[in-house]
Amino acid sequence: MKLKVKIIIGLVVLVMVFATIGVGVYTFFINVPSPASPRENNTSGDVIFVVKAGSSSATIISDLADAGLIRNATALKVHAKLNNVTLQAGTYRINERMSAKEILLMISEGRVDEQTVSMTFIEGRRLKSYVDVISKSTSHSANAVLEVLSDATYLNTLIEKYWFLTTDILNDNIYFALEGYLFPDTYVFNVNASVEEIIERMLNNTALKLEKYRKDLETSGFSVHELLSFASIIELEANKIIDRQSVSQVIHKRMNIKMSLGMDVTAYYAVQKEMGDELLFSDLNTVNAYNTREGANKDGYMSGKLPVGPICNPSISSIDAVFNPTATDYLYFYADIRTGDVHFAKNYEGFIQIIREVG
Repeated sequence: MKLKVKIIIGLVVLVMVFATIGVGVYTFFINVPSPASPRENNTSGDVIFVVKAGSSSATIISDLADAGLIRNATALKVHAKLNNVTLQAGTYRINERMSAKEILLMISEGRVDEQTVSMTFIEGRRLKSYVDVISKSTSHSANAVLEVLSDATYLNTLIEKYWFLTTDILNDNIYFALEGYLFPDTYVFNVNASVEEIIERMLNNTALKLEKYRKDLETSGFSVHELLSFASIIELEANKIIDRQSVSQVIHKRMNIKMSLGMDVTAYYAVQKEMGDELLFSDLNTVNAYNTREGANKDGYMSGKLPVGPICNPSISSIDAVFNPTATDYLYFYADIRTGDVHFAKNYEGFIQIIREVG
């Protein structure tokens, strides 16, 4: 009996010891300054951290850990849970010597950095949408942004500066020279950043993203302009990676046999209607350097050809799909806008059957 009591007492003591250690570790990670030492060349010790709208507390805390701003994500998640903390979206200037608890309090109170502004440019959107983001986030009007983006002298300086920009963007039939070239991402800018600074930061990101495709471009025979035009169609026709690869295969095959691409998304862009707007028969048959629909192919001038330029700003997965089409023999597809599913067929009869069953 005495032995059992001793064992129980021993277990209780052991539990208390572990609990004390746990509380000590938890307290340490919550209250001590986060990194061991400030980042190299960061004399102020300040780091800009962006909390995206819609992010969960767990995701935000994990991102803080990935950024090296907190020592232990688990301890902070426990703290946030115990204290029912709600974190707010925004751009924060976090000093590297702040404790995890202090950082969490800053974000929960929404003490955003007033010297910077965060802008999120969504993949698959048109350049005009990006212009709206800039004008709503800065003092630059939409017209002022468009004026910079259409300035021939400025565009030529960009062509000289960036390897992936060529005179292709200066084609008279192109609506917006940099459509497709501004990489979709979240950026943090100084509140007083000029339009040129914003555009060139985005182009710098594009340069980084496209670098790994330089060899693929050489072997494919595509120019960067054609690559982005191709990818922009894929972006708007399919959501899933496997569907994007199959759409890529259809486009490749149609180009090889000099068949018109027949993509409705290009007709939308040709008449500058938004996806989901009613597309009239006259829209589908508009003769335009963007429109790849069959009816628009006056004398077959668009047969087997890509549009004159990108019709949106595509994602990496759509760019990847250009170089990685599926090994199938599809020639047609039907994109169901209600479900996001894409159905493929090898011939016209199969395509019509899909329309009957799905459409």
